[in-house]
Amino acid sequence: MKVETFRKENIEMLSKVILEDEYDDEAQRDKGYDSKRFVEFVLRNIHGDNVLEIGPGCGMGFEYYPITHAVEPSPSRCAKALSAGRDKGVEVKQGFAEALPYPDKTFDTVLFIRGFFQVRSDYETLIEINRVLKELGHFVFDLTTDDDVFVCGRALGANNYIRTLNDFGFELIERRMINSVRVGICVRKTRDFDYRYLKKLQLVEVEDVCVDGYEIKNFLSERDDLLL
Repeated sequence: MKVETFRKENIEMLSKVILEDEYDDEAQRDKGYDSKRFVEFVLRNIHGDNVLEIGPGCGMGFEYYPITHAVEPSPSRCAKALSAGRDKGVEVKQGFAEALPYPDKTFDTVLFIRGFFQVRSDYETLIEINRVLKELGHFVFDLTTDDDVFVCGRALGANNYIRTLNDFGFELIERRMINSVRVGICVRKTRDFDYRYLKKLQLVEVEDVCVDGYEIKNFLSERDDLLL
């Protein structure tokens, strides 16, 4: 019950700090959604029929991938994704990667393309993706090769980050260079996330995030007293 309370508080705070127009949607569309090489990588690693995309933007990926559900934090882009999803049969919701609005073990595959570095808590994002994935479900995403890209004060580059995935219940299936700066990664869920690992990993020491004057409570530190 306490976990749900903190989730709701953070959702309210996150909704106040969404940054609109962080990229030019039309320019992105004009350049094409992604390279043929990356599209092939994603399609090869999609597992099962129930596929969630986190952060679809305006829904351009619906043209390329067999997505059934999508969650987008930006209200304006969510409206565009809703429109794009109608013809493709994609159910679109507004929400956040750190608090996915779906029951446990819902999806066969989760896609997170060109958006991982924008989350407020990448740890909580991994926990949520693990939660909504079925056993042996796939998580497909991309990262930069630059280990100096930071989220919540920590490096999020591919070389640095892949080692972290096992602690969250994932094993690596495929890692492939997409271009000179991006790496495509597919991992498989091998077990549910165990909250006792938070103590082992000392994730509770990650500081709260302050954006535009709003303090975003760290999900994990709030769960410290819930650990076994």
